[in-house]
Amino acid sequence: MAIPTNEEKWSMLERFDSKMTRLLYPRIYDIPGNFGSPKKVAVDLGFSLLAVRKQSPSYLRNALEDRALCAAVTGGKRAIRFGMPTYFIEKDFLEAALQTQAPAEMPIAELRFPMPAMVMMFPKGLIKTPQDGPIEYLLVAKGEIGLQSKIFADEEDFILRENSIFYYTQAQTAGFGGKVDIPEDGQIQDIFKEQAEGDNYSYQSMDEGVGKGVAPSTPLDDAETIFNQEMFAAAIKLLLAMTARPELVTSGSERKPAREKKGEWQRAFWTPNFIGRGYRIQREETGEGGTHATPRMHWRRGHYRRQHFGTGRTQVKTLWIDPMLVAAAASEKEVEGSKTDTPAS
Repeated sequence: MAIPTNEEKWSMLERFDSKMTRLLYPRIYDIPGNFGSPKKVAVDLGFSLLAVRKQSPSYLRNALEDRALCAAVTGGKRAIRFGMPTYFIEKDFLEAALQTQAPAEMPIAELRFPMPAMVMMFPKGLIKTPQDGPIEYLLVAKGEIGLQSKIFADEEDFILRENSIFYYTQAQTAGFGGKVDIPEDGQIQDIFKEQAEGDNYSYQSMDEGVGKGVAPSTPLDDAETIFNQEMFAAAIKLLLAMTARPELVTSGSERKPAREKKGEWQRAFWTPNFIGRGYRIQREETGEGGTHATPRMHWRRGHYRRQHFGTGRTQVKTLWIDPMLVAAAASEKEVEGSKTDTPAS
């Protein structure tokens, strides 16, 4: 059976619950040409939300044992509460962040979220799942103990019992992600350990209709498990880069407000929010000549350093030592070490 297109899925959601689609896709962005549409995020999260909506408490508890589905549902609701904040990640910034080693001993409390929940839109084709094609976004959300996720009047509530980070992405039908609990007074290395020790399942969306419940989750194979770990690493590394360089987070503006026209609701129109606008990868060219062969182009990985300052040196700021692309005159196809990795604990 052919997989429905994103527009076909959107039409299903609109017919089933148009109010929810307004919440999931509240504005239209003037999207740069190398990015996908936030409408896909709305479709993926919409199917996930409707999969568990109007279900019994026991069904809901069992469904949300799947960490990927839990991330889509709870992280999605968190994003809805803040108006679906969406940021477009520039290619150079994304690549540099992924090529920077996360600090093992940095306190998690120093990690800054521009918003408690946000959608990071990735350049097309830059990151691919092992089997299900490229991804276009990564949803990241933070939840605190006691957070009530209920949004719709006809659904059961799901109350958080731990401080947690949610992350979720989806290519075609397979959703990857998880709920990672944050230990009290924990370090960055602790959340990577927590993520790695959790069960790894892929949430399968039900494409033949909405509100049909949850398809059986599929255990991840080795390649998919590594990919899932890399997506969590990507979320943390991007947050670290934004913590160190907050000036690279730039906000768009509303050009036309949402309104009703002839009985039809029209979405607001915005210029994009960017992360990494103007950032350029640092390059080190190697001179030609001599008796040694020119080295293949490769990454010299970046890292972070915590710097104490202020009275009594009680304040701390995070410094980003940028990665370097060495032998930058070579073809990009020859780049070594470009794979996203998880930090050593």
